[in-house]
Amino acid sequence: MFKPMENTEDAATGKSLLRRAKHISSLVVINVAVFIALFVLFELAVHIIWPEENPWLTPPFAKSKVRIANPLYGHTLVPNFEGQEVWGSARTKIITNSLGFKSARGGDVPLRSNNKRILFLGDSFTEGVGLPYEETFVGRFAAALPQVDVLNAAASSYAPSVYYAKMKYLLDLGLQVDEVIVYIDLSDIQDEATAYRTGDDGRLEEGDFDKECPSPAYIVRLQSPWWARFSYVLDLFYKQRVIMSVIRNPPNAEFAALAQPKQIYARDFARGAWTYDSGLPCYGTMGVEGGIAKAVAQMDKLYALLSEKHIPLSVGVYPWPQQLLYDKEDSRQVTIWRDWCEKRCQRFLNHFPALFAYKHQNPDFLRSLFFWGDYHYNPLGNEIIARGLVVQYSR
Repeated sequence: MFKPMENTEDAATGKSLLRRAKHISSLVVINVAVFIALFVLFELAVHIIWPEENPWLTPPFAKSKVRIANPLYGHTLVPNFEGQEVWGSARTKIITNSLGFKSARGGDVPLRSNNKRILFLGDSFTEGVGLPYEETFVGRFAAALPQVDVLNAAASSYAPSVYYAKMKYLLDLGLQVDEVIVYIDLSDIQDEATAYRTGDDGRLEEGDFDKECPSPAYIVRLQSPWWARFSYVLDLFYKQRVIMSVIRNPPNAEFAALAQPKQIYARDFARGAWTYDSGLPCYGTMGVEGGIAKAVAQMDKLYALLSEKHIPLSVGVYPWPQQLLYDKEDSRQVTIWRDWCEKRCQRFLNHFPALFAYKHQNPDFLRSLFFWGDYHYNPLGNEIIARGLVVQYSR
């Protein structure tokens, strides 16, 4: 006799629960919609007030005023720039000339010169990040040989693909050079494997092409993924949370901490350890051997390009902390490019012996030669490289 009542009550309860669920769902949808609308309005307001850059980003995550994209060879420096750039904990004075090359002074660079003209190509080591031009090994070389016009076309994260593409662009522009010196960095192998490729139109493309490991070259330029490029908030989140998990720069850390696995002075630090470990991760589908093969192929193209113009090519190499700590003086970096240079180069500039000699005489060589917590050479490291370079060209 009571079952119909129970069924009625159950039905009423079910309807009530359904109405409540719909009400809660509606509230959730409305709140999400309101949040998205407010978020979009907030983003629009911030973009209107600060249209050029994210106001919440601080160096090194803030947009660089000197580094810009280039459709032909990836990226370059702003021409005729004079200002400062934050690198690490210091501000560095930067001056570029009309070609967007770092130099001691700005101004127009004529396409032709009556003096002998030597052009340098390389990555951040040759550019001389963290140092004023005068303290870089290219700047010291230029000061020691004032009778030579020295042009520094290097920039951070370049690799052989860029050396070829940028040199072709400069020659097509009509730039006259009498010799090209390419300093091939240890990181060029990983960059070739993961950060550069040739598009269907034949142009060089750069990006994060290894989806399993963030490309270090891509990270250095701090390019956010597509979902963060239209939002200052998401851009801030990506650069400070995601990138900080990859980039570590503890300036007060001791060597023991910096030599822990995958840390910057570790034996397995993939970017610099390929000379003694060819099975490293984060080299994409090419792997270490594929990166080497591609780097050599791109240097072959550069050599052919310069040979057509009767421009001699020289190649230089130097060690990273990994080679000084865990490798030998006759490193694979040396043997690969020494062999390649045998019938192609005017000079093979090997700075491994001088820097290994310094290591043997100075127990605290890492702090003496490099910015601490980094693999780039400090003023003394640059001075030693410049000294060997000047000797070669003063004979």
